[in-house]
Amino acid sequence: MPEALLQPNGILRSNHIEGVGKIRPNKKDLASFSTEMKEPWKKKFVGLEDKPLALVLLASIYFGDHADAPGQYFSLGTALAHPHSRGSVHVSSKELKDPAFDGGFFRESVDVEVLVWTYKKQREIARRMERYRGPLESCHHVFEEGSEASFEVADRDVRRVPVSEITDVRYTKEDNKAIVECLRKRVETMWHSLGTCAMKPFDSGGVVDGDLNVYGVTGLKVVGVSCFGMLV
Repeated sequence: MPEALLQPNGILRSNHIEGVGKIRPNKKDLASFSTEMKEPWKKKFVGLEDKPLALVLLASIYFGDHADAPGQYFSLGTALAHPHSRGSVHVSSKELKDPAFDGGFFRESVDVEVLVWTYKKQREIARRMERYRGPLESCHHVFEEGSEASFEVADRDVRRVPVSEITDVRYTKEDNKAIVECLRKRVETMWHSLGTCAMKPFDSGGVVDGDLNVYGVTGLKVVGVSCFGMLV
């Protein structure tokens, strides 16, 4: 600890997560969304201008094994603010240490669509940052050789032209498939989960009733943000 405090650029000199941004689609983005995505957008987001579809986090750290990637990096991560997919946790035996857990990732196609959209948005942010020197390719998907979305092609003018002249990356259907494949390998949960024991009717996926009693269990209550039915 004393040695870390003395280092001018050491681990204790950074918040690591330096900033968080809330993002929403513009009219052009909305026009590109699928019919399946447009319906929940109208239902949950229209008219609520301060409600983000996703979050972008800037971290002055590499989230991986530094033995494989020595040096200094910054990372951009994205998170769904209002995921539609739902998982489950069930008691599978008398041993509580072995529950039947299903994260439910990507169960709803709209979540996949939003994550692909947020990846593209954060990539455009990174490409226009002063410190951007290109991707750490071991952390990214592989686009087909010659694709306009490949880093060799898309970044050829980055830092060679003014930021105002950098154009957005163009993606094909095959490029989108490559992004989804990478997402399926790397997606994970984040901290501060809520609504995991929602106060709803049992038939609607609820876990506790209006008195915080767990359905189907005698003498067990759940109290806290786990009971929130939905993040608003």
